[in-house]
Amino acid sequence: MSEERFLLLDSRDNKQYDGQSSDCIFHLQNSDLNGINTVELLNFSCPLTMYNVNSTNNTIYFNDGLVDRIVTLSPSNYDVYSLIAAVDLAMNSVSAVVFVTSYTNELMKITVTGLSTFSFTFGTNTLNSAAKILGFRNQNTVSALAHQGNNVINLSKPLYILIKVDGFSSAMKASNPFDKSTFVVSTVGNNSDILTWTSGSFYKQRVKCFNNNVTNLHVTLRDYYNQSIDLNGSHYSMLLKLNP
Repeated sequence: MSEERFLLLDSRDNKQYDGQSSDCIFHLQNSDLNGINTVELLNFSCPLTMYNVNSTNNTIYFNDGLVDRIVTLSPSNYDVYSLIAAVDLAMNSVSAVVFVTSYTNELMKITVTGLSTFSFTFGTNTLNSAAKILGFRNQNTVSALAHQGNNVINLSKPLYILIKVDGFSSAMKASNPFDKSTFVVSTVGNNSDILTWTSGSFYKQRVKCFNNNVTNLHVTLRDYYNQSIDLNGSHYSMLLKLNP
């Protein structure tokens, strides 16, 4: 009976020294994957240290009644009240119009009020838009003194983490065609918790190994729409079972 083989990957061993831990290259020995046909994810541990507001969703587009304005929120892990304070600070920093943002607990929606009429231009401008986190649609609003979000604010963590390993099959398909990955794990936990996914507690994920001669294994962590996940200096580990 042959000995079972396993491979532990730790993002602290990333050979891309200037890279994020969510984009890693691991150097393997020539024999590490020799004779391997399938690979199974046994364990994935990752701190939930990604910010809910980051460079992909932090830009507010509006017209203050005079000209179009663009402001950005500082990447951070916001709660409701730090978010509305940041919105006020950002919008008031570029306009003579005074803006005040409020939050309704019952509706879980924000309202932005100005001393003169203004509009959001989230329809015209979509790059790294903050519309979703603020509860607005990707639409321009009609000029008015106040604008309430169409939806509740969204300060959640990613619903899942897509793990892509070059040389392994992309077994996971999604309703979004951009989100193909090797493995997928759901993000159960609160901010700063350690996400621990195990095949025994959730479900088995076994994929084909197309290149068992690889010595540089490239692993990336992605969010919805193939967006890179920033762990802000934290690190993850994953344990793979190597099957002949």
